[in-house]
Amino acid sequence: MIRKIFFLISGFSLSLAGSNNASWMSSWIQPNPGIFIWTVITFLIVLAILKWKAWGPLMQALDERQESIKNALDAASQAKEEAQKVSSEYEQMIVKAESKKQQILAKAKQEADALSSKKEAEADEKCNAMLEKAKKEIEAEKSKALKEIKTVAVSLSIDTASKIIRKNLDSADNRKIAEEMIDNIN
Repeated sequence: MIRKIFFLISGFSLSLAGSNNASWMSSWIQPNPGIFIWTVITFLIVLAILKWKAWGPLMQALDERQESIKNALDAASQAKEEAQKVSSEYEQMIVKAESKKQQILAKAKQEADALSSKKEAEADEKCNAMLEKAKKEIEAEKSKALKEIKTVAVSLSIDTASKIIRKNLDSADNRKIAEEMIDNIN
């Protein structure tokens, strides 16, 4: 429809220009008030048709495009903010996890040191207890051996003294004298 109107107006303008006996080229170069008026009228009609039919949809398409670009930029901005938020939360989680790891390692080291010290103390205590027990047993055996030696020495002394002396002394007195002699030796 717009094409038909355009061709009609163009054809009418050319027919007016062709009514003069001048050549077609000279009519375009020389100013002609009739052609000028029809050109302005044609321009205004085309402008009105474009405004009526093309300008509204074109502006609407541009507005929609602008709105979609704005929405895309807003979405990108929100996505960027969200990504930064998630990134900072992730970094905080990593820092917390690292801190927790250090705490666990420190606690485990303390517990291991405490356990090691405890086991070492228990081993030392057991060792000392065993040494004390061994010393007591040795001392007891020593005392027992000394008593046996004294008893044997007293018996030998009595036997020897009774054979040598053969006096009327009784055996209890001899034993007492022998024990005094042995005690004096120690």
